[in-house]
Amino acid sequence: MLLIIFLEVLKMKRNIILILAVVFVLMGTQLFAGGSASNAASRPLNVTIWSRDIAVSADMNFYKQLRTQTGIDANITIVNGSEWTTKMNLMFASGDYADIIMRGDVEVEQYGVDQKILIPLEGHIDRYMPNYKALLARDPSLNDYMRASDGHIYKTGFLVPQNINAERHLFVNKSWLDKVNLAVPKTFSELENMLRTFKGKDLNGNGKIDELPLSGIIGSNESILELLSFFGIPYRAGSLWLNITDDNRVVSPLQHQNFRAAMETLARWYSEGLIDVEALTQNTSSFEAKVNNSQVGMFWRWRMKAMLSPDEIVNQYVSILPLAALPGVTPVVNRYLELPGTGAMITTACKDIEKACKWIDAQYTFENMANGYYGPYKEVTQNNSVMQYGWRKSANGKVDFFAADLEEIPNQSALHFFSGPEYFEKFNLPAQRIEKINYCEQLTKAGMVEKNAATILDSLVKMSPADMAQRDLLRAQIDTFAKESITNFISNGVTNASWNTYTATLQNLRINDYIRLYQNAYDRYRAAQR
Repeated sequence: MLLIIFLEVLKMKRNIILILAVVFVLMGTQLFAGGSASNAASRPLNVTIWSRDIAVSADMNFYKQLRTQTGIDANITIVNGSEWTTKMNLMFASGDYADIIMRGDVEVEQYGVDQKILIPLEGHIDRYMPNYKALLARDPSLNDYMRASDGHIYKTGFLVPQNINAERHLFVNKSWLDKVNLAVPKTFSELENMLRTFKGKDLNGNGKIDELPLSGIIGSNESILELLSFFGIPYRAGSLWLNITDDNRVVSPLQHQNFRAAMETLARWYSEGLIDVEALTQNTSSFEAKVNNSQVGMFWRWRMKAMLSPDEIVNQYVSILPLAALPGVTPVVNRYLELPGTGAMITTACKDIEKACKWIDAQYTFENMANGYYGPYKEVTQNNSVMQYGWRKSANGKVDFFAADLEEIPNQSALHFFSGPEYFEKFNLPAQRIEKINYCEQLTKAGMVEKNAATILDSLVKMSPADMAQRDLLRAQIDTFAKESITNFISNGVTNASWNTYTATLQNLRINDYIRLYQNAYDRYRAAQR
């Protein structure tokens, strides 16, 4: 009997010990969890922000004021647009993700739908993002453009409605034309004659022969490759090297029947010294400096006003329509679609979703969108001209806005999202927007805007992960080869041998398979719209 009692006591002690052990484990878990929550709450958000190759900085007053408004600390990393894709690929491959990714394109199908690194936002928008939710309510269809193939929304939007349909326009220096007694060119041969006449003359009156008949860069809004439009080839900077024909065929400009003629023309101009030799390598800042020094006779640009050029430079130029370079060719430019771009995304690295959402949402107030994109109003005297920057309320209650001071504000790196109706209700159209709309209307009336925008292919069509992997491999190789070939053609000329090598290499790089991937995806997209 005593033995039985002794064993029962031991059993009870063992149970007590087990219970206490469980309690301590649970307490430790609670303490650990509590410490993690506390650390998550105090830990700054790690934010990576795309920049359009301008000097955006985390030290800008905009971000300092955002911290004051929200009480949320953020470690901000700025990545230039030219490095964005490479750095994003490295980040995702490393497994060390930023909490928030802003403004740069990220493959949602790959990193959201397939790998689930980006988190769906629709539920969090409802709970934690009242500012953005209210903006979205003005046109809920905008969400459809951002919806992934699995039905989820992985990003907030960025949209600055402008009522335009083309990106770049051709400008010629009218003051130089007057000095050499030439009329504004109306034919391609007159345009070539204008460039030759501009060469070797001190038309800016600075005592030096530093005039550049044609300048620009290769891969952005000021690209000299806009000349392709003269040959019936719509060119889109930073594109997939794809277009969509009027009858819905996906094709590549690299294989267009007039592509060789366009390269030969650029090569001829380059060899004659009509093209700025630095146009193949310079960045936007270098090009803009030459424009503002009155060194350039012709170039392509988004518009003239509010582009950081003083009035005396703006007034020198007039816009002209593309001119047919070959008989029977109608010039055609890329169609611009006003689709919502990427605002912000949150990754699985984020330990405090509510805080991240609130930090993002604070940037979608009207005041912060205006200050981030346009900047507070100020006047600056520059070259005897008064330059107006930023935004301010007008007498009619709407907003007047002027040039953005790109040294003071994030501009394209900031969050800005309005539906068309709301935007035009709140803002007066400034002179530069009216200027741009007028150029677009001229192109439309002339029948020079492509019917189907290539933007559909990289913004709206969806592919499976397997197709995306194949597409990315093919696109990287084709893009590298295309850029190298174009630079070589322009600087060294086009021969039968170099052209035959070029066309054969495109086939070896499986450009037709690349096109077929997009054709199939585009066909599925069209079928879903019916």
